[in-house]
Amino acid sequence: GDLYAYLVGWRNPRFTLSRGAFEDHVGDISDPIDLALVDGIHTQDFVTRQWQILKPRLAPGGWVLFDDIDFNRGMGEAWLDICADPRVVGAVEVSKRLGLVELAS
Repeated sequence: GDLYAYLVGWRNPRFTLSRGAFEDHVGDISDPIDLALVDGIHTQDFVTRQWQILKPRLAPGGWVLFDDIDFNRGMGEAWLDICADPRVVGAVEVSKRLGLVELAS
């Protein structure tokens, strides 16, 4: 079935579901973002660019999940750069594939 149609059925005022490219929709979100998942093109430049777009829109204490942090060398380097960001107060590799960062409150 269509995953988007299934998720739309969950309608909840606590989250916004958008279908499409991250860059096309992030500007539509007026409230600070509490939780985001970055899972796109697996290059250092692309992931770093998404992080830079997302970072000013994150709520204090917000969390960001990054998928496939071990996919290639560039993804690993992007992950290490993100972990070293001064706004990041905690970072953990949930698995070899998934990383989670927490922003300062």
